[in-house]
Amino acid sequence: MNLKKIDKSIFEGISTQNLSKEMPCFVFANDFFAVKNRLINSKIHILDEYLFIKIFYCFASKSQIFELSDADDVSYISAKQEASSLMYIAKHILSTHKTKLSGNGIGVAFIDTGIDLHADFLMFFSFFAYIFLYFLL
Repeated sequence: MNLKKIDKSIFEGISTQNLSKEMPCFVFANDFFAVKNRLINSKIHILDEYLFIKIFYCFASKSQIFELSDADDVSYISAKQEASSLMYIAKHILSTHKTKLSGNGIGVAFIDTGIDLHADFLMFFSFFAYIFLYFLL
């Protein structure tokens, strides 16, 4: 096991004896597809994957995390769920620490165009449409 690759807070609240209890974690990959195959072959449940930044959000047991930490294609395993807390790791994974880019003077904007039709919302709206039509007719 390579403890340098494992976030120290990942095992907080997990008993040291229980190696099989699964916990949510982020797995940072050096090689996205190699790590994806490794996770699948290790029967680790992948909840989400982010190809551009080479990260997997998954559920893994303590023993699986120890095993992953020894893999060359895994660069880090974290419990943190805030992107800002992982910037010191992300800049090394994306190799931005080798450039003189700082981001000073750059503005970022998010434009929200509203809610797209999704099954979760359709069910909600169809219930109210049914009630509306019931009382209207």
